[in-house]
Amino acid sequence: MRFYVSNSYFKVKNTFAFGSVLLFHFADSVLVGMGGGASPHKQGARSAFFMHDMFNLVALSAVVGLAALHLTRTTDVLALWTRGDWNQTFGVAEEPLFFALMHAFWVYLGIDSVWVLLQPAEVPGNAAPIVLHHLACSVIVALPYHRPARLAWLTCASLLVEVNTLLLVLRRNLRQGGLAHRAVHAAFLSSWVMQRLLGFPMATVLLWREWRRHSEQESEQGGRWRGCNWSLLGPTGGLFLSCLSYYWTLQLLRGKDRDRGDGGSKEA
Repeated sequence: MRFYVSNSYFKVKNTFAFGSVLLFHFADSVLVGMGGGASPHKQGARSAFFMHDMFNLVALSAVVGLAALHLTRTTDVLALWTRGDWNQTFGVAEEPLFFALMHAFWVYLGIDSVWVLLQPAEVPGNAAPIVLHHLACSVIVALPYHRPARLAWLTCASLLVEVNTLLLVLRRNLRQGGLAHRAVHAAFLSSWVMQRLLGFPMATVLLWREWRRHSEQESEQGGRWRGCNWSLLGPTGGLFLSCLSYYWTLQLLRGKDRDRGDGGSKEA
């Protein structure tokens, strides 16, 4: 019995070691940041940049996972075609789950903003738009604090745009010309159009409608229309993020991609 357990242990240990070697060789041949075949100088130049990308991959994967979990628990697909109001279509927010997501996203935005400000060289392109982007996101994510039943679902749906960010980060850490790079590049461009160029303006319109609704309710309660209220931050932030997405799109079309290729060169 003791020999059987010992023999099984060594089999599992050897299998794990063999799998680890295969995984390392795969990453070394696919990921730019692993530095396979690159000179020590290039490896050192990319190390800090690579660590920042890995931080984004881990943190944003958690944010996307929480947002997707909230959506699956609150979306009523069968009632999608029978209810006119987008809020009624997608049910009531699960507030504990949403607030956990909101706080996690705030922590990520805070850490990443400080990282970018202290180490701007680790970010491709200008760091200022990224910090402004994080600030606008933090404001929009805070809006459901006041009305989670109406805004939590839309906020989670908007946070799925981070899938595009994940693809961007993953793409610039894959070796150019490979099958993985081409597949991720195609997914990145598709999600860029669907989520940033189309999704952000649509979300801005919904936030504008919510601002109108909230302002009219305040008018009924207070006897006058109060257009300047906290809900105005929603469409304002959405419009800023939409314009920022189109600004980055122009950079892409002009060949000033925020991405980086092997050895730190910019990639179109």
